[in-house]
Amino acid sequence: MKNTNYKFTKIWYIYSQKFSSVHTFRRVAELGLPKATPELYKEYTDLTMNLLSSDKYLSNRKKFIEEGWVEKTPNFLLKNTINTFNSAIDSASLIFAHSILDAVAFEYCQLIAEDSPMSFKEKLSNKKLSLSDISNNSYEDLLKLQLNKFLEDFERESMLKKFELLFYLCKPPEVYEPLENYKYDNKRISGLDKLRHDYVHGVGIVNKLPNGEEDITYLEKTLYFFTALIQDTFGYKIDQNLLIEFWKNK
Repeated sequence: MKNTNYKFTKIWYIYSQKFSSVHTFRRVAELGLPKATPELYKEYTDLTMNLLSSDKYLSNRKKFIEEGWVEKTPNFLLKNTINTFNSAIDSASLIFAHSILDAVAFEYCQLIAEDSPMSFKEKLSNKKLSLSDISNNSYEDLLKLQLNKFLEDFERESMLKKFELLFYLCKPPEVYEPLENYKYDNKRISGLDKLRHDYVHGVGIVNKLPNGEEDITYLEKTLYFFTALIQDTFGYKIDQNLLIEFWKNK
């Protein structure tokens, strides 16, 4: 159990730190935007004045001035840039957060497989075995062999499939809420997963996160939710002394 707790603590530490990086990324972007805005406005004003400087850019400079586009153009360009920037920050944050959850879910599955392979027994019951496999291996060796093959294929499954497996392995009660101000919501997570897919593969307008920073925090708490679920099911512990050691060696 000591070695298992070490691995469990290390997994939690690594991926919780990665979520901290996502929050830091968003915070620095938030702080930087107000400082960049005046400079961007100046650039767009200069661009607009350059448009006015020659007939080759504008067919009707007089109309452009009369309709107020000298003032409108820098503001329009600035607004569009800010919206694009904020959407890019949201998309990058969500893609990173998704990759964190996908990785940690699989590593938790791997850890449970190492520590409690019999938990996967039903998942492997229909796997085909050759006569040579049966004759040359013990039951424990066969289970390990099939489990390794299963995990090798399973790593390519979606994040939601990995969550399903963790629920299967842990079998929580119908109402399980180990964290304050958090309730696992598969519909919300699926919606964010679809938005991530649209960010990567979609075309056209990129939407912002529905709830901004709150959505990233919700995904971070999903990591803590599954951590608590595994702790309560298998008795793993996060070793505080190890955390201090990890922080010192950061």
